[in-house]
Amino acid sequence: MAFFVGSANLMVMFLALEWFSIALYVMCAIDYNVEGSLEAGLKYLIIGSFGSAALLFGSALVYGATGRIGFAQIASAVGTQGLDHDAMLALASR
Repeated sequence: MAFFVGSANLMVMFLALEWFSIALYVMCAIDYNVEGSLEAGLKYLIIGSFGSAALLFGSALVYGATGRIGFAQIASAVGTQGLDHDAMLALASR
């Protein structure tokens, strides 16, 4: 989570979230003696992959609109290019 909190661009943020998610998937399914533990881990993996795909798609929309992956550069590009009212960028940032 330290990488996630300290990320300065979209790529590091996505990779940090994936690394943290992998650890959580393992922690969820590690106690295989408990009934449902492996099932819970697999369900979490499937739901997490849909969430990761949505985050990656939103990041691609932001990159497509601004041409930047750094958070500071994205903020300056939004201000200078007049993207304050861009509907797709607004959807990706929410």
